Formats: sequence, structure tokens, C-alpha cells
Amino acid sequence: MGVVSSTLNTYCPKVVHNFYSTLAKKRKRSYDCYDDDEVDLEDILDKPKRTKLTSTSQYIYNTLFLESRDHDVEVEMLGKVWKLHKVYLLQSPYFASMFSGSWNESGKSQIKIDLTDQNITEDALEIVLGSLYQDRVTLKPRRCEEILATAVMFQLDELINKVSRLMITNTNALTVLSYYEVACMYGIQDLKDAAFSWLLLNLITYYSCNFDRLQKISLELMISLLTHDDLCVVQTEFSLYLLLRSWLFMQIEKDLEFQANSFDENATVHNFFRTLPNDGVAYLDTADGKQYVELFRSIHLRDIVLHYEDIEILKEDNILPKSWFSSYFEEHWKDLLKVNQIVARVPRAPDVPEEEFNTTCLRYGRVFTYTKCCSWKWNNFDHGLHLLWTVSQDGIAVGRSYAFDNYMPYRTGYLNTFLFYKVSAYIVNQHRQLVRQVSSGYEKINLYSHMKLLEFPKAFLKLNSTLVISVKVLIKPSEPNN
Repeated sequence: MGVVSSTLNTYCPKVVHNFYSTLAKKRKRSYDCYDDDEVDLEDILDKPKRTKLTSTSQYIYNTLFLESRDHDVEVEMLGKVWKLHKVYLLQSPYFASMFSGSWNESGKSQIKIDLTDQNITEDALEIVLGSLYQDRVTLKPRRCEEILATAVMFQLDELINKVSRLMITNTNALTVLSYYEVACMYGIQDLKDAAFSWLLLNLITYYSCNFDRLQKISLELMISLLTHDDLCVVQTEFSLYLLLRSWLFMQIEKDLEFQANSFDENATVHNFFRTLPNDGVAYLDTADGKQYVELFRSIHLRDIVLHYEDIEILKEDNILPKSWFSSYFEEHWKDLLKVNQIVARVPRAPDVPEEEFNTTCLRYGRVFTYTKCCSWKWNNFDHGLHLLWTVSQDGIAVGRSYAFDNYMPYRTGYLNTFLFYKVSAYIVNQHRQLVRQVSSGYEKINLYSHMKLLEFPKAFLKLNSTLVISVKVLIKPSEPNN
């Protein structure tokens, strides 16, 4: 290369000069580029970056709370002394008021607090007091009740909200009753509503197979459930009566111990009431039974007396006074006469307010663990209007079953019979918690063909989901038009 450049320099000195000048400029431009990059790096290095030292909170918790270094107050509760720091305790309105001067303990370094709430435990105190020293807390659903009680004691609203939300997501068959009781005790409305809604949906489907837990439902709660418009009655109204009969038996025989899956309802409960020595007096008319009158009044007896076998069981049990359901015989007989005899007149559609509908309607229900199309009918007397219900991927429909038409002397009255209804469908998960629901609302139709009453939204049914259907209907014949 040196020989070539020397030769070029000898014969073409201007060319050589221009070549090296260009090379020098390129090198300089390259150096300038590196200089620009370094300037950018300097700017990045000067920009502040925020980062969290994850060990800081843990250090405070370990050093000040667990090791109690430099503590300035000792608090004794449930026989244990906690060596704490006022600056952290002031996060609690309970302690802030205590140290403000309005309490005798405000100037003391040793304080004893007598706790009367049986739900507060030493372990819960350890968790709640420790939460004042760190920005996170570990909660177990099984311990939520005692932690909630302790958080309420110290008025820690943020912790109360987090615990209650965790309890809501873990409301299930094992926790619902205790969660409801705790929610009522401490005024946690969201938790109370969640537990109550779970019971409305699962009262019959779950407790009819778990009598040992049915016993734990209080009379006040049972009345609230049965008088609520959204109670989901599965199978028929008579299924609800059988459930209440078992519950009543367990309230009377409180000393008996019930083991899961070992309680024969038909053999034990039915024989118990049938052999009560009441001299023919209905149990609810006795001094012991009067406290349950309001509960059994909430049953829609208008539905129960539509089935012959159900009436016979009611008589044998002798729990309800016969005067309660005898009036419905007359009512149904008059409706039957209307269906058969008013056809020659100009009919007038009946009007039933929704409030009246909710207290007199026939309540039915079904549970499906699959999504295939299926149909069914309820086997009871319904004024000759035999209904065939169908569930498919699209929704719930109802139509008249004409198989009985030739056997009904009053079949011509079909067109003058109206159906008031409200149909609801619920998707529940493996813990029987509500995932999604849809309702038709309160409607009235003159049922002359197969009609869809409730349409499912797109993708409402999911694979392997459980579908609970609640049907409320009231069949009313036309009124004569005067």
C-alpha cells in the first residue's frame, strides 16, 4: 500500500491529497457521532428513576413489630402484651382517639384493653396489629371472620373492605351462614347482601340434601328468605314445604345430632308429626307452634292444593290448620267454572298487580348441568291449560300440550285463559355462586301457541355450566264483560 501511495503521490499529488482529506473528514464525522451518543447517555444518567426497596416494609415489620425495638407503649389484650409504637397505632381511629387526651390511657405507656367480642382472637390481633407496620397483609378465608371482627374493633376501614371483599368471593355452602351472621353483627351490607343472595338461589337445591346444615338457619333468616320475591323455588312449592317441615322438626328436636347424608326425611319427619299427641289440633295452633305461623304463612298454598297427593300429606302432617288452604278449593273451583262457562260471552282480560302476583303465583324450578334442548311439564292441575316447557340454547319457551285436549270437557276455554309469568335463569359456578342471570320481567300473555318467554343473550350458556331456572306463573281465566 505504501508503494502505491508513493507512486500516486509522485505522479498525481493532487489525487493523493484529496483522498486523505476525505478520509480524515469521514473519521471526524464518525467521532462526532460517538460524541452525540455519549451526550444522550449522559442525559439518561442524569434523569431520576424511582424504585421501591421491597425490603423496607419488611424491615420495619420485623424490627419494630416482631422484635419490638424502641417501643413506646405496651398494650395488653387477651392476656398477651404487645410492645408497639404510637406513631403506627395512630393509623387506627380507635387508638388515635385513645391517645388524643379524651381517654384515661392517653398519657400511659402501659394499656390494658378488655375485649368482649368472642370473635376476636390472639392470632387475629397479631395479623391486624401487624398490618399497621407493613403495606401488605396475608389473609386466609378461614380466618376472615375473626380478622374482620378485629378490624372493626380498631376501625380500620381499608382492611375491613379488603376482608369483606375476600369473604364475598368465598361465600359458599360452608361459609354462607357464618358470613351472614358476621355481616349482620358488624353492619357490612355488601357481605350481607352476597350471603343472602346465595341463600335465595340455593336454599332448596342445597339444604334439601344437607339437613345437618339446615338446622343452623335461624327463624328470622328463614322468614326473610321465604318472604323475598326473588326466592328460587326448585321443583315445586311442595318441595319448599317439605324443606320447612324438616327444618321445623330440627327446631323441635334440638338435642338430636344430625349427621350428613344420614337423615331420612320421609321416614323420620313425616312419622314424627303424624304421631304428635295434639288431639287433632294442628301444630301451628298449639302454644309451641305459634312462633312459626309467620314462616309457614309465606308458603304459596294456592299451588300446593293443586295436587291430590300433596293435599293428603298436608292432612297427615297436621302442621297447617285446615282453614289455611280450604279457601283455595273454592277459588280454584270458581276459576274452573269460568274457563268452562264464560266462553260464550265476550271475555275481559284479568288484571293482576305484580305485588299480588308475587304472593299468589305458582313457583317452579329446574336445575340443568348440561345445555342440550330438553322439555318437561309439571304434573298438577292447572285449569286444563297443560303447559310444556322447553329449554334450548336460545332460551326458554312454553306451549300448550294438546295431548290432553280430548279428555278435557272445558278445553274450549283455552283461548280465554291468560298466563301471567316471570321467568329467570341463573348460571352458577362450582361453588353455587351466581355468575350471570337474565329475567323476562313480569309479563302477561294469552297462550294460544308455542311462545318464547325468555331469550338467552349470546354465549349465555357455557360448556359444563350449571343452569338454574326459576319460573313464576299465575293462570287466570277471563273475567265476564258486563
